[in-house]
Amino acid sequence: MLEIRGHARGGQGMVTAFEILAKVFSKLDDFQVQAFPAFGVERTGAPIQAFLRVAKKEILNRSNIYNPHVIIIFDESLLDQVPVFEGLKPGGAVLINTEQPLDHFRGFAQNIYTIPATAISLEHGLGSKSLPIVNAAMIGAILRIFEADLNIGKALLKANVPAKPEANIRSLVDAYNKVNGVENRNEFLYNRLHAPPEEKIGSLNDLFFEEKKDPKGISAPFWSEPMSKNKTGNWRLMTPSYVDRTPPCNASCPAGTDVRAFVKQVSEKRFQEAFDTIYKHNPFPSICGRVCPSFCEQNCNRNELDQGVNVGAIERFVGDKALGLDVKASPIQHKERIAIIGSGPAGLTAGLRLREKGYAVTVFEAMSLPGGMMRSGIPKFRLPDEVLDREIEIIKRKGVEILLNRKVTIDEVSEDFDAVITAVGSHIGSTMGLENEEWVKDGIQFLRKFKLEEESADIKPGDKVAIIGGGNTAIDVSRTVLRLAAEPIIFYRRTIREMPAIPQEVQEAQAEGITIKYLTAPAGLSKDDTGLHLDLIRMQLGEPDESGRRRPVPIEGSEWTGRFDHVITAIGQKSDHYVFGDFKASPQQGRINYHS
Repeated sequence: MLEIRGHARGGQGMVTAFEILAKVFSKLDDFQVQAFPAFGVERTGAPIQAFLRVAKKEILNRSNIYNPHVIIIFDESLLDQVPVFEGLKPGGAVLINTEQPLDHFRGFAQNIYTIPATAISLEHGLGSKSLPIVNAAMIGAILRIFEADLNIGKALLKANVPAKPEANIRSLVDAYNKVNGVENRNEFLYNRLHAPPEEKIGSLNDLFFEEKKDPKGISAPFWSEPMSKNKTGNWRLMTPSYVDRTPPCNASCPAGTDVRAFVKQVSEKRFQEAFDTIYKHNPFPSICGRVCPSFCEQNCNRNELDQGVNVGAIERFVGDKALGLDVKASPIQHKERIAIIGSGPAGLTAGLRLREKGYAVTVFEAMSLPGGMMRSGIPKFRLPDEVLDREIEIIKRKGVEILLNRKVTIDEVSEDFDAVITAVGSHIGSTMGLENEEWVKDGIQFLRKFKLEEESADIKPGDKVAIIGGGNTAIDVSRTVLRLAAEPIIFYRRTIREMPAIPQEVQEAQAEGITIKYLTAPAGLSKDDTGLHLDLIRMQLGEPDESGRRRPVPIEGSEWTGRFDHVITAIGQKSDHYVFGDFKASPQQGRINYHS
């Protein structure tokens, strides 16, 4: 017997889809079928389930399906709200309506299939953005996974869904041809579907029971109120109410920017006010509009409806216009002088705010140009120099003094200043702890030398370059290597879901043709006349570690070796403790412990 469980929202057409799928399976062979939903009087959009059994014998089981062979997810947003993967049989398969790549879901099931059913349905005019009708597309995907006759599906869909028959059939055919992950037949599902009937245990008499009549004098319960009040299922305890809370976009912004306010101001063409709103918390709107991870977009309420507001592009637009910005130097009102070591975003912002409060501020920078990691670690194709120079120039014109080529310690400047702020950032790359690591290049240093000195680290066109890591540095290194006409490949020890890099940057790297090998970690390094030989091992995800991400665990016996011309690491960064000199301090992430 084959058992299938579906998860959707009320109104998406899943119940109809399962009824049609049951009829399709009944015509494929001598199959008995059973399809039924599990929901009450839910509002449209509430989470619901549907079940489908297919067997070559009489189906006597009428219960819900708790251990399915196949799980079909009609709405991707349910992944974070409902335990959709619960009970999946070992070797089972999952079909997800999503536009995310397959790698995004690695580790959830042995066999993952994806289909952009929502996009297909909307393209053919089925439903709306707030509630797309995806049943025809999902039926087409299932037909493809089971290698079913497409003509049977088309005929049954037309007979059972009279509204927009041509659009539904086009959606079904389109989805049939766009399923991701169907390169080979799924032997597990094929065998489950065509397995011979199992021997019966016991007899039908074992299932008989005596049905008792209702006791007299007791009336059956009934509901006389409007059905809209009778909420059941996952929403049975939910009552809509207005609550005044911080918008998730505002709450998610590390800079504290009032995102909702400036987006509204831009929508009303109040560009000057929008700029002032941003600048109050962030003096780098043009820069952040280009390279910020955009936590505001990731947590936007609109994601539940269609997609998040493109806040980054709006901020970039406002910053580039820079309407009416007053760049006169702020007057000095206090006698105390403040030194800031480091001219990255933290150091420059601190200098600007202190100068606006009337303090004389001097920023010391070790490099020949200001900007810190913005200058040395972000490639020009993401952050052009002229954008960075323009926003730093505004800070200088506000009265902040910046001294370049000055690598100093706290002791060296403390005699001339009343207070010292260290903001040196994390410019030292972490190491892998492997033997022969002197043959490996550091990603942070590679980006710095390439951007500031135009050095290519001897990478030539056609060279094969292995990049170790999964953060923004790894992505930036790979895209830079690609622009040197070399062949980059990224190895990351977890899956795409745990990857710390900005999702948009990962998508852009993949769109440029960069290969990312997930669940793969370095294990050794050797060298001969043909180049570097990087030993790699496959990983699997175990229990969560202190970061909350699932810990990668090596798979014994999965080792393999790749030949490369260069290996570049991008597995983390740490700060340069030179700035502290003899000062008794232990820097840690987010704070400094001072030892008096």
